[in-house]
Amino acid sequence: MRMRNEKTRVTSHCSVKDYPWRIHASPLSDGVTFQIKTNVPNHTCVRSDATKEASAEWIAGKIENMLRENPRMKLRGIRNELKNLVSALNICRFIGLGRRLWN
Repeated sequence: MRMRNEKTRVTSHCSVKDYPWRIHASPLSDGVTFQIKTNVPNHTCVRSDATKEASAEWIAGKIENMLRENPRMKLRGIRNELKNLVSALNICRFIGLGRRLWN
């Protein structure tokens, strides 16, 4: 779970209440890579593959090439490709928004 996301740093912690795992990172000068500043390495909780940060813009960017190659691709095909790509579970509600942004 992301606690803080600023231009100069990212702080995350485990979503389990009162669990001590945390990580702090800062972006490097390339603007893409992050350097981990603090990490509590022992994290034994079961993780979830679901993401809560997939925005419509992000999804539209991921499916742009699929839609250019096959403009008649159906919702089921888009959903399956996205699940294969990012293992996101509840992505269907964003697909319509992503398609509208792409058009």
